[in-house]
Amino acid sequence: MLTTKPYSAETHSAETHSAMTYRAVVQSPWLPVLLSAAMGGWLAYYLYGGLIDPRNVTWLLYENDPLQHYTGWHFFRRDEWQWPLGAMSNLASEVGTSIVYTDSIPLIALPLKLFHSWLPDPFQYLGLVMLANLMLNASVACALLQRCGVERWPAFLGAVLFVSLPMATMRGLGAHGHEALSAHWLLLLGFWLVLFHPYLSWQVAFRWLGLLAVAVLVHFYLFFMVGVLWGGWWLRAVWTSRAWHTPVDLRCGVFSALLTPLCIALLMWAAGYFHYGGDGGAGGGYGVFSAEVLTFFNPYSQAWFIEGGNLVSLSYFFPGWKTPVAGQYEGQAYAGLGGVGLMILGGVVISRFGWRGSMQYCPAALPWLLLLALGMFVFALSDRVVLGYRLYELHFGQLLWPLSDILRSSGRLAWPLLYVVLIACVTLLAKAWPRKLHTWAMLVLVLLQWGDLRGWHQSVHDRLEARVDETSEGHLPYAVLQAEELNELWDAKEQIIALPVDNLADLRPYTWLAAQHDMTINVAHLARVTPNTIEQATRTERQRLEEGVVSENAVYVLTSPSWADKVCRMDDIQCQFFKPVTVAWKLAEPLNESE
Repeated sequence: MLTTKPYSAETHSAETHSAMTYRAVVQSPWLPVLLSAAMGGWLAYYLYGGLIDPRNVTWLLYENDPLQHYTGWHFFRRDEWQWPLGAMSNLASEVGTSIVYTDSIPLIALPLKLFHSWLPDPFQYLGLVMLANLMLNASVACALLQRCGVERWPAFLGAVLFVSLPMATMRGLGAHGHEALSAHWLLLLGFWLVLFHPYLSWQVAFRWLGLLAVAVLVHFYLFFMVGVLWGGWWLRAVWTSRAWHTPVDLRCGVFSALLTPLCIALLMWAAGYFHYGGDGGAGGGYGVFSAEVLTFFNPYSQAWFIEGGNLVSLSYFFPGWKTPVAGQYEGQAYAGLGGVGLMILGGVVISRFGWRGSMQYCPAALPWLLLLALGMFVFALSDRVVLGYRLYELHFGQLLWPLSDILRSSGRLAWPLLYVVLIACVTLLAKAWPRKLHTWAMLVLVLLQWGDLRGWHQSVHDRLEARVDETSEGHLPYAVLQAEELNELWDAKEQIIALPVDNLADLRPYTWLAAQHDMTINVAHLARVTPNTIEQATRTERQRLEEGVVSENAVYVLTSPSWADKVCRMDDIQCQFFKPVTVAWKLAEPLNESE
């Protein structure tokens, strides 16, 4: 006979408590934020898969910029600490450089160097960076939309739409390979401070200082965009607070205006921004790497991974159009079909309520934020304005010097405007439409977005998976890396000397070998490196070879046939050709004449 336990008051109380806990979790504003982060993590795992494993490094041999980022970190972790902290002397030893110019993300490289002896060797964090950035992009977007007054689940759907934007995923692995530039959560946090902290206060001033410090240790372009937001916030806060009438606000305003740039400059010095032995010339580019007026609506790109791959465009449904400026892949900011639909719906709301009526639904500082983003967008267009197939030359680039040289890839500054417009549209729909209608509309837009971009996502996934599979089977893409008979040579020598180096891409496998065998290398692929820098860095060794002086501790990588012929004719020199360069070294024991 079965017996049952009497239903007691304690049991009822426990069940009630469990139900209340469940409701609290389900109704918590943090739940959609966490789910947004999970969606960002899922997308990163789908796109990058095995690349997220920090011990997996051989796939980098198929990359360009990511290989530079990894080797910069690999050399840096082995070098001695020096000042500035981000400086290193073993990579591009005849140039003088730092992790800033290898784009190795000082925010990560500097603290990780403290744990060099405990970390696996080799160790790369590029896949982890993409994972973290996509998770942060989604979660911060969700939190920001909720702060703008959007309900939890429409905010979650908005974040899912935002995290798929190609202007973030195109910066990452399998595409441009600029992992740091996918950290768009920095921009979203900047928006947050502009929108919801309109007054001067010490707390907000320190928040801005922290955000600017993080941004400058991630990437200069993101730092500049956040800096524009900070400058706009400061001007509006001073005006709103009437700081000149209140001593406390005046002190806070002066501190923020003077000490913030000073602290950031000191941080830049420590990271190695000013430690570069080259001429630093940008060599132009403003007006080449720009954005077109209709960049939010054009899925076509002349980037190598689009034209050289199996895609026609970023969109599954719409091919887009080819602009007359080939370098505008840097300003690619296609919103996706869901993003375009969201902008159309936002435009419908504005047409119904008017501009002023619509802005009443949005945070008070949104028009000011929109103005700041619009200013950056105008700079992104450059003095060569492209509208469809038409090109209008305005020739004002010199008036913007030196910004036009420092920020030559100006098209990247189109990103803030797209985010601001999409945030405004989600907010307008949330306030103007019933909650259920808004939720269903956002769901449809998300499905359109991910359906439109599925070909792009599949392309990145397939490309990177193929590289991981190929290298995991032991295949290496360069003949010199397959020459096992030279392993003793690399272990015995202390440095690689490359000259005359007309094409830095020829040095990729040799930079890799130098990193793997703890050798120095005289020149390497760096940001802002110019032919003049390379010529100066190799001048001394070229003169030594002209005089017949060969270092016994070096392996020479000769990138021109004339230099190869000259060096290989010298006594006691062994040479081996690996297209397109010749490797030469001095024999430890001279050859006998009888031999």
